[in-house]
Order: sequence, then structure tokens, then C-alpha cells
Amino acid sequence: MRDKIQQKNDSNKQVNDNGIRRNCPGCKREVFPNFRCACPGGGGDSSGGDSEDKATKGEDPSEKSTMHVVLLLGSSTAGKSSLCRALVAEHKWNSNSVDEVWEKILPAHSAKLKPLMLEELKKQNLIVKLQSFMTEDEVQALAGTGILNISKGSHKVTHQFQHPDLEGLEEILKKSGFDESEISDLAKNLRLVTKVGDDTYKSNPFPDPMEKLYDETFNTNNSGKSIVLDVVPNSRGTANECLEHFERRVKQYRDQNPSEPLTTSVVFAYCPPQKLSERIEVRNRNAEMNDPKDKRVGLFPFEQLATLVKADKKIDNTSENILSRTELFYLVNKHASTDKAGDSLFLENPVDSEVLQQNFEEKVQATILKGDAVKVQLHDDLEPLISDEPRVGSKNTIEEYRKLAARFGFFENQERASLNIPAGISFDAVVNTGKGTSFSLANELIEKLEKSKTSSHRISKL
Repeated sequence: MRDKIQQKNDSNKQVNDNGIRRNCPGCKREVFPNFRCACPGGGGDSSGGDSEDKATKGEDPSEKSTMHVVLLLGSSTAGKSSLCRALVAEHKWNSNSVDEVWEKILPAHSAKLKPLMLEELKKQNLIVKLQSFMTEDEVQALAGTGILNISKGSHKVTHQFQHPDLEGLEEILKKSGFDESEISDLAKNLRLVTKVGDDTYKSNPFPDPMEKLYDETFNTNNSGKSIVLDVVPNSRGTANECLEHFERRVKQYRDQNPSEPLTTSVVFAYCPPQKLSERIEVRNRNAEMNDPKDKRVGLFPFEQLATLVKADKKIDNTSENILSRTELFYLVNKHASTDKAGDSLFLENPVDSEVLQQNFEEKVQATILKGDAVKVQLHDDLEPLISDEPRVGSKNTIEEYRKLAARFGFFENQERASLNIPAGISFDAVVNTGKGTSFSLANELIEKLEKSKTSSHRISKL
């Protein structure tokens, strides 16, 4: 479990282990933040208590408006942003996120780096080499943001790359009408452009957006506000690291501002992997039409989710959160872009025909060829196969699938698993963002946080 954070106490105020309650200055009972107890001296009875003391000394420090900060933790595309917007619109909360902070940092820092990039691009003669297909601004955009805008005659292609190695570039150029004789040199020069950008960023790193987010949040100007923070865990790290960072900043604020009331909650915005896959597809279709930078390409949303949920070692068949290896395999096939035209397909292992068949409208037949490669045939008139259907894909797909299965905690030969919160982690509330509208989820979150105030029990199971 995450470490408990202790707040410095004074004679009129005490916060319990999870920062939810305080003691009434009159009767010393535990009460909720902003709640005025009806006892004499508690502030709820205007005719009694320490009226003289209040008149001469001003408002009791324990009656200061409490800042409440909610860390909303979940994977990219889980629906956190929509939930935050609903909290702002319906409940007058404040909201902030790493994405919003990044949008503030990016323009100023990019403006600083732009002339450095341009100087290096010109030094390597890349602007001239690409001038037949791209403008100078388009070359700079590729270096700085990974957005490729390239023209072949009247045909223009726009594509958002996630990494400087420009995975899948040759296939994109081929579909754009470039012939084989052009693609080799063109791809080499385009990758040199992104290397210039990558090297420039490494030499001049951006400010840490998480620190900036917490700087903006843990500020005495936010006294009395309810603030929800939209945060994703590092896909290469652990959920505990994210929680510990938050706790450190909470403790720092309390130590520096002992008279400022602060309560905190941690909420898990859980989106099941199957629903997450659907949302990514919808998001990417919309991004193609509106904003290529909003695309989510690759497996990182699932890797983020895998820091927050793990496979139970013993399956709970009553759970709503079942994931099979075959479902996971086809999520990789759909989102990883690991297969290339002409790649041989290989057998992962024979498994779960029922789940595999759900991925096809027609019945499936797999034939093993030389070198363990396989051929998959789809026919409406095939007789049902007696043996289990296989999982098949390129070697790269199989490798990425095995890595992701390990991240989710599948052990060898475990075909189905119920997903759960990992041992050692718990939350004040869990909201399944795969169900309901953003406004109903906002109401659900508020209700669950209210209930958490009256209970020391924390959520450690989905």
C-alpha cells in the first residue's frame, strides 16, 4: 500500500491518515472538511460558542476552506478527459492534466529549439534534398513533431509518427505513389530529419510536465477548490512510482503550509482492454479527419493499463474483467503495426478456438507450411475443425504479444485470466469508464468519494 502521509497538527486541526477528516475545534469529534459541527464552538450554532474569541481574533484556522485534490489515474484513451470535463461542467470542479501542461510548455520550448533545428537541417543539406516533396516548414514540422506532410504530384499524405525511427515509413511512401528507386534515399533523408529533432531535444530537454502540473496544483491560491488531475502512469514504470510521486508533493505542500487544509483522493479510471481497443479505433478515425497529433498508435495505452491491473493467478469466473491470451494477441495485431506486407506468419500455439473464431465472420482453417510458417484460409463452407484454432502472426507480432502478456502478469499456459488491481495498491474509488456517460460517471465518482469519507476501507479489487 502507498505510504500514509501525516500532516502537521495544531491545536485546532487534525487530519487522519488518509487526509479525509478533521477534528471539530469544539467537541473534538471527527467531522468532514467544510462541515460546521452544531456543538458550541463548532461553528454550526450561530448563537453559541466562541463568538467573542472569533470577533477579536478572526476566523478559526480550522474553518479555512479545504482544498481537495483528486488524482485520477488511468491509461490514455480511458475516458478520463471526458470525465474531467463533466466534473467541471456539472460540479464546478477545476481540472488539469499533463496534456494541458504540455500544451503550455511546448510552444515556448519549441520556439527556443526551432532555430537550432533549422541550423542543423541546413547544415546537413536536408532542406535542399527534400525540397521537391516538402516545404521548409514541413521539414521542420517533421523534425519537431513527427508529423509527415509529403507530396507526390497532386497526391499529398499526412501521417503522425510516434517515434523518430519512423516505423512503417516505407509502406506509407509506397502507398503514396513513390516507386522503389525513390523510397530508399527518401526514407533515409526523412529519418535524418527526425534524428536532428531527436538530438536537439535530448541536448535541450523539456521541463518535467508532472512537476509543472503539481506546481500549479499545490498552490495556496487553490484553497477551497476541488481539483481533479488527469494523469497516466509511465508505461515503462509502475503505478507505485506514480502514486509515490503524488504523495511526495502532497507532503511537501503540507509541510510548507501547515495552516492550509488539504485533503486528497486517488481514483482509478478503469477501462477494460477490449473497450479501450474500441475507443482507440474511434479516436484514431477522428484524428485522421481533424488532428493527426491526437492519434494513439502502438501499444502504450495497454502498457499503461498493465501497470494498474494484473492477471489473477487463479481465475475468478464470476469476474466481469476476463481477458484471454487470444484477445490480447488480436489487440496486438490491431494496434502494434508490427506486420509488414510479405511477412511470413507463424504459429504462436494452439489455443481457444471459441475466442479466436470471434475475430472472424467466416470459419478459419490454418495450414502449417515449411519452417513452421502457417497459411490461414477463410471459407464459409469449411467444416468445423476438431483441433483448437491457432494464434498466428509475424515474428514481430508474436514477440510484442508475449511482452504484453508478461506485463499483464499472465503465467505460462494461462489462457484466460481475471484482471485485478495489483497487490500493494489501493484506491479511494474505482470508476469503470467503459460503462455509462461522462456525466453519469462524474456523479458516480462524487458519490464514491463521499462514501470513502466515512470508511477507512480502500478499494483493492476491481
